[in-house]
Amino acid sequence: MSRWFSGSLLTLVACAPPALPDDAVQDTSVRDPTQTDTQASDTGAPSELTSVVAVSAGGVDTVDCGEADRPCLTLAAALSRAAALESSEIRMAGGTYEGGQRIVIDVQLSGGWDPGFASNDDPVNVTALVAPPDQSVGLTLAANTSLSNLQVSLSPGHLPQPGASVYGVFVDGPHTVELSAVAVTTPAAGPAGAAGMDGAAAAPATGTCSPDTGASGTAGSAGALQAGTFGPGGFIAGDGGAGADGGDGHDGQRTLAMPGSAMTFSCTFPCGGGIPVVLPAGGDGLAGCGGGGGTAGGGGAGGGSSIGVYGWEADLTLQGGIIAAGNGGDGAAGGQGGEGSSGSAGVDGAPGPLVTVEPSCCGTPTSVSAPGGVGFPGGKGAEGGSGAPGAAGSSYAVYVGDSAGLAVAGTVLQHGTAGAPGQTAEVVGDAGEAAPSNR
Repeated sequence: MSRWFSGSLLTLVACAPPALPDDAVQDTSVRDPTQTDTQASDTGAPSELTSVVAVSAGGVDTVDCGEADRPCLTLAAALSRAAALESSEIRMAGGTYEGGQRIVIDVQLSGGWDPGFASNDDPVNVTALVAPPDQSVGLTLAANTSLSNLQVSLSPGHLPQPGASVYGVFVDGPHTVELSAVAVTTPAAGPAGAAGMDGAAAAPATGTCSPDTGASGTAGSAGALQAGTFGPGGFIAGDGGAGADGGDGHDGQRTLAMPGSAMTFSCTFPCGGGIPVVLPAGGDGLAGCGGGGGTAGGGGAGGGSSIGVYGWEADLTLQGGIIAAGNGGDGAAGGQGGEGSSGSAGVDGAPGPLVTVEPSCCGTPTSVSAPGGVGFPGGKGAEGGSGAPGAAGSSYAVYVGDSAGLAVAGTVLQHGTAGAPGQTAEVVGDAGEAAPSNR
């Protein structure tokens, strides 16, 4: 890789950042890296240096700011001036400035300069870029960029959304990027996201239905586990899949009423023998209805990741400095499936009408009837499938993907711990990872 910048290394000194300027100009959107920036070149080094744009905490943002004696106040204004002047260098005096910008021009951005912008080798002059509290990315680089002698961080007041990922420096696209003596600090990812909702129990079955087998329903399948993935847009949390609804029980069986019969009997000879009497059929049995299946449990949300420097297709070089990531986020539990309900009872058919049987020669007349059919209960509905728990988030000081290149020389890479995976009953979500880098 060609070296198209220069600059001395700065001893990093931790200091409490002063308050951000009230009139800071923002250009802080983090867009889909697949989009094209018309101001960014896709390959190669920055253009030949034509002028230097200066930034100072005592500067003023005007349409022509940027000279050493008339510095700009904010990085956002300096980037606009550099684009207008076709400048490839911005120098920032010591101080704390609002970060979170999206850089879309080829530029060398250096900090630690003295008030006269003559030297940046005094460790007292620390330049810190702190993203606004609502930003989850410290700095987005969407062009060929050199950063040196800077501190990049998110705001101490930043509270990541549940399940959200955070990045110190996000390289958006196939650009050539070098960080020299840069300290990047990334906080922990957001807390665990929403747990999956429990499925609803089915309402009890009532009434009678058309006859069927009376079998129980089929249990709903559990949701699928999903690991977190990395891509051009960053880390995608591994949300657990929802379960499937439980199957309804089948309606019950029944028997049909059949005509009965009775015999008359004589007491003595010659009255022996009998005379058959047909008994009218009773009512048919009525089948009970099958119980309802419980609804599925929802999947748990996956945890976000904390990544110091992220580049999917970038050519990334790190020299000195420190890149530190926080802890990954926890996955959330999946929801339990709802209970199925029992089938309703069947109803037996009514007996047939009474028929009086007269004996031929003796005895007392007897009234008899044919029985009705039998109704059987419906089958029980099945339980809904449980939702899968969410996967844990990861922690990487540096993550590069796809065809990205990575060279590291003397840079301290610190990572946090991976988040805890969610758990639903006996099922545990996919684990996260924690490492200095994925290479």
